[in-house]
Amino acid sequence: MPERSSSITRRTTRFTRRLLAAALALPLSALGLVVGAAAPARAIGAAAPARATAGTGTTASVTLGDSYISGEAGRWKGNSLATGGSRAGTDRSWTGSGYDPARIYGSTYASGCDRSDVAEVRSAPTVAQTRINLACSGAVAANVYRAANGGQSFKGEAPQADQLAAVAAQYDVKAITLSIGGNDLGFSDVIETCGERRSRCSPPPCPGGRRRSRSGCGRGGPGRR
Repeated sequence: MPERSSSITRRTTRFTRRLLAAALALPLSALGLVVGAAAPARAIGAAAPARATAGTGTTASVTLGDSYISGEAGRWKGNSLATGGSRAGTDRSWTGSGYDPARIYGSTYASGCDRSDVAEVRSAPTVAQTRINLACSGAVAANVYRAANGGQSFKGEAPQADQLAAVAAQYDVKAITLSIGGNDLGFSDVIETCGERRSRCSPPPCPGGRRRSRSGCGRGGPGRR
């Protein structure tokens, strides 16, 4: 067991160092370099664009990362009193007769990146004139690094730092926000495992609303031991 714990610590330390290196490199990439398309991705396998000076035009705020910042949950707007079984009032993609997630995620719904119209970069105050969302649901750290540094394409798009370089060639980038790492650590598996263990191990509620103590269900009315 100690060996296993030590191994996990070493892997976590290595991952943290790589993630910090990526975060430190991203602002530098915005200082300038690549001539390319306005924002989204250069075609996978395309030749690397020429180096150039940083963009000096419209200011921009850019977000990179995974579903936490892409706006994945933007489709949902809360609870509803509707009882028709249609999720009307809860699902923003509801059209009145069906569901159209592209209303929320635009063309990125087809790719699965799910950049919503209420993602943080679009809803939070910013000093920039333009807001650009390059984050992609399901991304890991390897999908952020420049391809030249081992970065990997994801869902038909070039590594996010390469996309950022293209943005920086056209815009005056004022802010870059990165949220990444949850998928590298397998957070969804962790949550699923915790939920399963909780459901298996949690004792049933006490009858009559009585509180449960370490010794079991007490006597008395609701809220009493």
